[in-house]
Amino acid sequence: MKFTPVLLATLALSVPAFAQRTLDQVSDYHNSSYNAAIPGLVWEQESAVGITGPLAGFELSLNSYLPNDHATVELIAGQVGNLGAVLWTGQVGPSGINFNDHVPVDPMPYGIHVIAGEWFTIRIHGDSQGMGFQGNMYWPNDPYPGNFYLNGASVGSTDNMGFRTFVWTGPIVEVIGSCPGPVTISASGGTPNGSMAMLHGAPGNFTQNSPNKPCLGLQLSLAAPSFAGFMSLNASGVGALNVNLPPAACGRVLQLVDMATCVAAPPVQL
Repeated sequence: MKFTPVLLATLALSVPAFAQRTLDQVSDYHNSSYNAAIPGLVWEQESAVGITGPLAGFELSLNSYLPNDHATVELIAGQVGNLGAVLWTGQVGPSGINFNDHVPVDPMPYGIHVIAGEWFTIRIHGDSQGMGFQGNMYWPNDPYPGNFYLNGASVGSTDNMGFRTFVWTGPIVEVIGSCPGPVTISASGGTPNGSMAMLHGAPGNFTQNSPNKPCLGLQLSLAAPSFAGFMSLNASGVGALNVNLPPAACGRVLQLVDMATCVAAPPVQL
């Protein structure tokens, strides 16, 4: 399975609002609860990929009985029996003591680029933190095509973990080359024949609150952004610029904004 990380995939930057994410896969819970509160239990659910693009989020249907319940979750390339690299790992828990709580997780800062027709696996590690999750049991009218496993053994053809996945369908920026030196900054997924504002700054957060400037309310992953000009897009919403980055630019964060839609592309580090 091929997962193509975007530039600096491990950089933990905040990402703009989910305005351009699209629901891809759905395996809703119906009638079952699975125990993740016993150390040694490893639950694995295969998820198909139907849309090519950066993985913009996933949701798990969790339940809990104590305020601080949580479990360790991993996203792994491939299917059980042919797993690849760990793409994301973290502690996930409901927002309080809830039952059937759809808990959102944002993996966008890790640059996980998924490809339609491929697979990845959601793994939940059992521990002593009281976590449980929802799914389907003996629900033949709504089976999810991915297989569901407990400690490497199939749970059953009509059993599934409850989850949803989302793919980013907005503009994307890529920087080819290394800083300092000549690089190509390319953008895709923008408005045809439009333009994208190029902004850079230190990693951080910024909200455009000035009523006299475009894109009121826009949130960026930059601290005190500086404007670097516009990139013109062709009829396919694609553009590119060749620039020579000085040493002072290295380590700064670049973010482009589609001026027609006011949607910011995920940030990349120079």
